[in-house]
Amino acid sequence: SLISRYHDVDNSENFKRDIPKALESGCVIYQRSLKVIQDVNPDEIITFNSRFIISKPIIDAAKKLKKKILIHERASTPKKFFLFKGDIFNEKYYSQLIKAYWNANKSLSYSKKIKVAKKFFSLNIKKKFFKSMGLSFESKSLNKVNYDKQKKIITFFCTTDHEYASLPNKNDFFINPKWKNQFGAIKSLINIIRKDNNKFLFIKAHPNFSKNGMIDNKLRKFESSNVKYLANNYNIDSIDLMKQSDVVVTFGSSLELTAKYLNKKVISMFKHLYSPLKIFIYPKNEKSLKKMIYSHKIYKNKTNINLYKIAFFLMTFGEKYKYFKPIGFFRGNLIEKKINHFGPIVNFLVKLKILKY
Repeated sequence: SLISRYHDVDNSENFKRDIPKALESGCVIYQRSLKVIQDVNPDEIITFNSRFIISKPIIDAAKKLKKKILIHERASTPKKFFLFKGDIFNEKYYSQLIKAYWNANKSLSYSKKIKVAKKFFSLNIKKKFFKSMGLSFESKSLNKVNYDKQKKIITFFCTTDHEYASLPNKNDFFINPKWKNQFGAIKSLINIIRKDNNKFLFIKAHPNFSKNGMIDNKLRKFESSNVKYLANNYNIDSIDLMKQSDVVVTFGSSLELTAKYLNKKVISMFKHLYSPLKIFIYPKNEKSLKKMIYSHKIYKNKTNINLYKIAFFLMTFGEKYKYFKPIGFFRGNLIEKKINHFGPIVNFLVKLKILKY
């Protein structure tokens, strides 16, 4: 919870202050959940998310009492929700879900499913996918990067480490002990190309990074004569950068799917929930990473059908709300009542018209 809150895996000052309170909250929730579940004796229990301090204790209490658990999450659009019947962070379950969704939509022909999948990539390339989700990621990132066209361009697309740091089974996703976060992965990349004047590495910030945050400061320290960090204040167009890159390297970023669709050489240094579908070949260590970077293999017309299955799932999964109308990604109306994530103080100020809603 704290890693997700501060978007940093090493925020020791805030962690030292907040961990005791967080643990106390978790214990209170666990004890009360046990009592409620015993008193009500429900057939099913639904929680939103499964890893935060306000939801995991409920799940742990339900498991102790052997109750069926469903995990409520956002679906393919803000207008939909999805109830996961298995462990949301189990890659085998997630991959089976993708295949099941593809096979279950019998009303759509194979060609129509492919068309839906291609629309996912089209929306990403046009930078409209996140907008359709109610997020403003990269809506203003229109600048093109300047680079020496005589050099081979490698681009590392950053991700949000805090999400992976709190995975309950994160060791299943790590490929190499050196790559337990994206900083370790970037160091390996730099070690490989450090003395190669024909290679240039761009490190592209995740759109969710703050413009003057701790992560930015860490990544700027990697800069050298052939390494450049592209912070969000550069407003660089990620898709254009991807197209100009000879090699695209990721650490769990969903952009790797679009890069694969564009026939780019993609090297993923962290496994994903869809890894069992075998979209990517993963490097085992720096030696195999170097071999993949310098390989002259041509990536043409190699699109795996499973790539389309993943895209189809991301475009369609979930059920439409009946009594909830979302307004963007963070707000919505429940019947006649407005709900949001602003909290009681902000909502009180909104009610007094001190702040605008």
